[in-house]
Amino acid sequence: MRWSRFVHMFHNRWMWDRDVLRVVVGALTVAGIALTVLFLPVLGLRALWWLALVLAGVVWLAIYGLVGRKVRALVASLRDESGELSETVIQHNGIQSPGVAVLDEAQLRLVPIVGQPVTVPLSSITAVKHPRTLFGKSFVGKRVLVLETPAARRVGFVLPPATARRWSLLLAQMSEP
Repeated sequence: MRWSRFVHMFHNRWMWDRDVLRVVVGALTVAGIALTVLFLPVLGLRALWWLALVLAGVVWLAIYGLVGRKVRALVASLRDESGELSETVIQHNGIQSPGVAVLDEAQLRLVPIVGQPVTVPLSSITAVKHPRTLFGKSFVGKRVLVLETPAARRVGFVLPPATARRWSLLLAQMSEP
């Protein structure tokens, strides 16, 4: 498998996705064990510090595994709603949180795992912007959307490329006068 195809495989996935967790934890575990074995003859017992990479993988798994569980529970609870669902990262009122976005014909609902849900009526969107970062943070392979409303309220969220193209066109059409 070519490297570009491997990287492209993860563009529509999040850090809390089970496949991404497997790759990251597996890579850190293999690297930690291999480096420990490699440097053990040279460094002696100090080479055991390389096993900290395994610990980093376990911490990564614990944090993003919990986030993934909460996002999957949120998706399951919102399955019955009309509209299209997408996992997302939401930035609103200074809080950035993973969550779920629900787009239907009248409104966009952003439901984070932490904080209050945000509902934006599509008719109230005055502008849709596509900055490279979401309030200072970059999301590699993802598309950032920032919506502006008449109340000078800015709501930002990040979508995978496949969903972002479709939603971006729909939201831009709604914001045109």
